[in-house]
Amino acid sequence: MFKPVNNLLFKSYLPGIINCAVEIGLFEALSGGGLSADALSERLDTVKDIIQPLVEVLISIELVFQKNGLYFLTRVSEDFLIKSSQANQISEIKCFSEPAGPFENLTEILKNGPPEYDGGMFNSKEAIMKIEQRTKGGQLQDVVGFITSIPGFMSARTMCDFAGSSGYYSLGLLRENPELRARVFDRPEVVTIAKELNRNSEFAGRMEYTGIDIEAGDSFGNSYDLFFVSHYLYHWGALNILADFFKRVNKAMNPGGIFVSNHTCSEVYADDHITQAIVELWARITGYPTLDLPESTLKASLSEAGFGNFTVKPAYEGSYSNTMLLSARKIKEI
Repeated sequence: MFKPVNNLLFKSYLPGIINCAVEIGLFEALSGGGLSADALSERLDTVKDIIQPLVEVLISIELVFQKNGLYFLTRVSEDFLIKSSQANQISEIKCFSEPAGPFENLTEILKNGPPEYDGGMFNSKEAIMKIEQRTKGGQLQDVVGFITSIPGFMSARTMCDFAGSSGYYSLGLLRENPELRARVFDRPEVVTIAKELNRNSEFAGRMEYTGIDIEAGDSFGNSYDLFFVSHYLYHWGALNILADFFKRVNKAMNPGGIFVSNHTCSEVYADDHITQAIVELWARITGYPTLDLPESTLKASLSEAGFGNFTVKPAYEGSYSNTMLLSARKIKEI
């Protein structure tokens, strides 16, 4: 039967429909309480006979619900689709609704290969701010909740945020541990932007930014109680050189120090498998080797580098994307 494929094709229109609802202020209109179809249409100055089926689409994907003839927002819409929400994901919705998506040149790339990857797409102020906002859709909360639950976190005093961009994960952890200080390492051009973005932060005195050439193996300091790395180690895992990096991490950490990885993996289920497969395809067409870092790869490399006592939060338990969280403790010197 073609029906499942037909349903997928129609779902491809959803980003544009959701973005339209954002642009006309539908979610803001319903954030103050329930409205009837007539009242909503009048509030938005729209055609009632068209606003009704649009809202039905939003009901079908659980962004709106109806009760006693009134429309209300679901919790996910209140959290992520209201402009005033600190965790809003409106820029993500807009990105997916644009006609020229990442697969526009897929046929050509399949024939001729991807461009050379240089990481430059993440070096602008706009890109850094967009990624930071995206993490607030659940990933930041997942990371902070996972790390703060690790025994000994409140005793940590020094943290390395490796390839940490603007340090948004560090900021979340500094709020939880008033004695913690963070050192954020990234490319010099990223660090320059990060310093400007956070120069007035309440935690500015407890954060230090350092620009390094990560690929060249520049030093990232020592004497850390906590070492955190997020969405960076994929290519090293693909090249089977993770253990060498983790041995450097081991030497930079205090005895008993905590290492935490935040990375996507393909060990997912149901609709998450579709999402992860598309994410992996997107990575390959941009010239990046993979966006998959399996639990087995991390554990084997960390064990070789003197780490143990693993704790894992699988990707399917996360609230955003297909991200697996893994912690390990330094159990011996290398």
